[in-house]
Amino acid sequence: MPDHIRSDTDTAEGQEQNVLISLPATKPEVPEECGKTEGNEERLLYPIRSVPAIPTTLIFALQQSVMCITSSVSVPLIVVKLICAEDNQEVRTELFSATIFACGVATLLQCSVGVRLPIIQGSSFSFIAPLIAMLTIEGTKFDDENIIKDASSAYFNITPNGTDAMDREAIWQGKLNEVQGSLMVASLVQVILGGTGAIGVLMNYIGPLTIAPTVAMIGLSVFDMCADYGSVHWGIWILSLAVGFICAVYMRKVKVPFLWWNRESGCHKTSCQIFVLIPAIFMIVIAWIVSLILTLTGALPDDPGHPQYNARTDAYVGGIHTAKWFFVPYPGKYGLPTVTVGGVIGMIAATIASTIESIGDYHACASVCEVPSPPSHAVNRGILMEGIGSIIAASVGSLRVFQTAGILMIVLGVIGKFGATLAAIPDPIQGAIITLGLAMVISVGLSNLEFIDMRSSRNMAILGTSLMCGLLVPYWMKKNPTAVRTGTY
Repeated sequence: MPDHIRSDTDTAEGQEQNVLISLPATKPEVPEECGKTEGNEERLLYPIRSVPAIPTTLIFALQQSVMCITSSVSVPLIVVKLICAEDNQEVRTELFSATIFACGVATLLQCSVGVRLPIIQGSSFSFIAPLIAMLTIEGTKFDDENIIKDASSAYFNITPNGTDAMDREAIWQGKLNEVQGSLMVASLVQVILGGTGAIGVLMNYIGPLTIAPTVAMIGLSVFDMCADYGSVHWGIWILSLAVGFICAVYMRKVKVPFLWWNRESGCHKTSCQIFVLIPAIFMIVIAWIVSLILTLTGALPDDPGHPQYNARTDAYVGGIHTAKWFFVPYPGKYGLPTVTVGGVIGMIAATIASTIESIGDYHACASVCEVPSPPSHAVNRGILMEGIGSIIAASVGSLRVFQTAGILMIVLGVIGKFGATLAAIPDPIQGAIITLGLAMVISVGLSNLEFIDMRSSRNMAILGTSLMCGLLVPYWMKKNPTAVRTGTY
């Protein structure tokens, strides 16, 4: 654990005191065969400043890109659901492509200009909570019959028969523009934090007792979305989860032999724990094959109106044919970004949470790469360059590999057909991806309790009350949408 994390405890006299905990960062597990010397001492295959051969660089960069893409698709899936565009194949494709492109640009900047550690920048779940608040408020959502409630007259006029396709398009475009505008303004806060070094002051007041319930509630707040995707076909959803769980837990130490080549040893046999490296790939491939079999045998209905239709492998295949070969995402594609005070405040809170999380990532990454922890000016550069941050570590610490991974993701992000292929994944499989991703978010949040004295009644009361209020208040607001009037709608 990075040395900046604090633990809230009670003193013997019952007075509150902040105690600084200094523990070494825990290294994530890496394949045992990848990174062992003859003396059985762990080391990196390629240190941070090494430059592997071009074929080796491409292979490792592709691995990192795949791991980032599979772990980042959850966020665009959640967004398309929140903006009521889950049935719009073009929007799904473009959001997938834009996410991959942004991850690639952020990774390249972070490795080259920012903290200069081998870090993959992926989607952050810290922004899910403000997204839900912005995109599910009364006045901008559809009910079960796709009728718009209390919609702003700036978009369209409501008729007794509901709304047409153009009205729906105007609504989700308006939502997306609001998200873009609020996020752009909130990102300036991260630039200021990195440019001024003010993040160090914030760390004196934010400890694991604050982080644990906050991060855990991010995952708990969207459990109903997992059910919406999974309910399309519970069997495929359960199969997907089972494959991912078996690969990540029960087969994590299974070594798969393969041939490898390097200049020192030439062509030789080695092994790697492939199942724990890319469990999401096995989950998607196996479940997709099963879904294909059910589609070809007629076990899944071919009626687009049937609830299980989106479990078919050909439900979204039309989007692949119609998708553009090249797609360049840019701000304002769906209109001029708009800014709301509530949206900016929510995004600023998420930005600060993501920034704090990223500082821990920097220290953990430095430990894995066997280099000194980044100095304050390097952390400031990293925060300055960071838009959305997360780290995916393997047994390769070469900056060149991660820079190449960033370039690969940029290239994949502008290939429209690639984004369309990701968007064509059947809904229950996508639901399983979201479920596993959010489950890990909850676990990571609660793991901060390791550094808190849970024998303290004060700490237990704070934690329990935080979680309870995090569930109670949104539930009451959902049941009583007109109880609080802000004048916006």
